[in-house]
This record gives sequence, structure tokens and C-alpha cells, in this order.
Amino acid sequence: MARAAERTAPTMNDQNIASTFIALSKVEATAGAMSPAGWGAMARTAEHIKLGHRMKASKTLWKILTEVRESHSDFRPRDAATACHRLAMYVGKRTGKYDWMQPQTIESDQDKATYQLALQAAKRTASGMNAQEVSNTLWAFGTLSAKGMEIDVAAVRAVSRQVPRVAGEMNTQSMVDTLWGIVTLAEMKAAEVDLAALRAAITRAPLVADGMRPPCLSKAMWAMGKLAVNGVEVDAAAVRAVSEQAPLVADEMTREEVSLTLWAIAQFEQMGVEVDAGAKSAVTKRAVIVRMLSGPSTCKRNHQYDQSIKII
Repeated sequence: MARAAERTAPTMNDQNIASTFIALSKVEATAGAMSPAGWGAMARTAEHIKLGHRMKASKTLWKILTEVRESHSDFRPRDAATACHRLAMYVGKRTGKYDWMQPQTIESDQDKATYQLALQAAKRTASGMNAQEVSNTLWAFGTLSAKGMEIDVAAVRAVSRQVPRVAGEMNTQSMVDTLWGIVTLAEMKAAEVDLAALRAAITRAPLVADGMRPPCLSKAMWAMGKLAVNGVEVDAAAVRAVSEQAPLVADEMTREEVSLTLWAIAQFEQMGVEVDAGAKSAVTKRAVIVRMLSGPSTCKRNHQYDQSIKII
């Protein structure tokens, strides 16, 4: 058991670590059962778990930047993904619930340098990321670029190249976040589209579309619509699979979700891409309920950016 614990320590989660420490403590002559290197590996893993918990518990941009500044050199894939995800969540977010409260921003040279350290950590650890970590990081990159933050192109490329490797493990949310992140980065001119990554994510869509909720459905439709507008061939099976979910959840859609979905349907219709027959009808009825008119979308995301996307 000691040898197995030593070998697997770097991949353990918090429950694994706790259980293993308890078990080993009950073994007679434990001190000689595991090498000092093994105990060290488990201790380092425990410290990484604590770091992850601290970052997830951080509720301000300042706290996330502090964690990155102090620990970036020791980041593992999960740490780097969490850091980028939390930075994306809190950049631009107000410090309180009132409009007069100032948004949190990265302005000082020290904070800008720390922000870059998080991006570099993602690039350095990308090859070890799992599906959730890849999707969280790409979502973070897309969100940060939409908020006006500079994104390291090499970091985007390093993480995007992992998508074909992990796409088979993606669930609905991670597939949509991956697709949305890549397309948003391209739309914001922050990075070029990695076609291999796109194909891998879109190919996964029909397999995870069942039960898709409105936020995921509208984001997936918008992303595929953007690709179609820019001349990227979109898998017809993916469009059908996602649009088939629209009649099932249309009654729950918000104004923006309706807008994104109707815009995408209009693009697909113009290009002869088949969409579920009931999707347009169901979402249009919902549009009336949320006091929207059919026709050009009122959602700024559909038209505020240059529509050209560069493909690699």
C-alpha cells in the first residue's frame, strides 16, 4: 500500500489524501513503510489541494492575484486552470452589489505582471490538463478577452491543442464552454481559431446535447452560428442535435438566450443548414412572452464586433 500511495500521490484529490494518511497511520511501523520521498509527494499534493481550496474560496480579484503571485511556480494543471477561471470571474466585477461601487481591475505594473504569470502557468501545464481544466481555461481566456484583457497567444495555442485529446471526456457544460471560448477569442481578435480543436468540440456536441439547458443551448447555437457566418463548415449533426433541445426548454429562456438562439437560427437558415423544425417556432413564441420582436437581434453580442474570424 505504501508503494502504491507513493506512486499515485501527485494525482490524489483531497479525499484520497485524507484516507491514505489515516490508513498509513494505522499500519504498524509506518515510518519505514514509505520513503521520505513518498511522504514528501503526499505532503506537496496536500498543499496543492489547500491552494486550490483557497483560490476557489477567494471572492475578490486581489485575493486571486495574491495566490498567483505567491504560488504560480508550483502550479499544477488544476491550479493554473482555477487561477485563470477565477481571474476571468472577477476582472471587471464590482466590489459590491451597488452600481456606484468600483469594478475590480488590473492596473498596477505588479498586478499586470502577476496576471501574465497565470497565463504562463496555463501554457506550462496545458499538456497535463483534463477535459474540465481545458474547458475552464478556454472559457476564462474568452471571457478575459471579451473584457478587454490581453491574452497570450501562445497560452491559447497550448491549451487549444489539448481539446482533441480530452474532447471524449467532455460533458455538456465543458463542451459548450470550450466552443464558446474558442469562438469568442477569435471574434475578439485575441487568437486564431484552431480548427482541430473546433472540430473535436463540435463533434462531441451530438453526444452530450440531451438535456441541454438554455444557457448552454444559446451559447452553443451562437458559437456555431458565428462559425457558419465566417465560412467555417459546421457539422450539421451538431446543429440538429443542439437545436432539437430548443422546444424542450424554450419556456425557460431569458431575453438574451432567446436573442442568441434566434440569431443563430436565422444564420443557419440563410446558409441552408438544417435546424430542428420546432426550434424556431418555440423560441419565437418565447420571444413574444419576453417582449421581444422577431427580426434582427437586440443582443449586442450578435453585431458589436467585426464578424471576420481568422482560421488556422
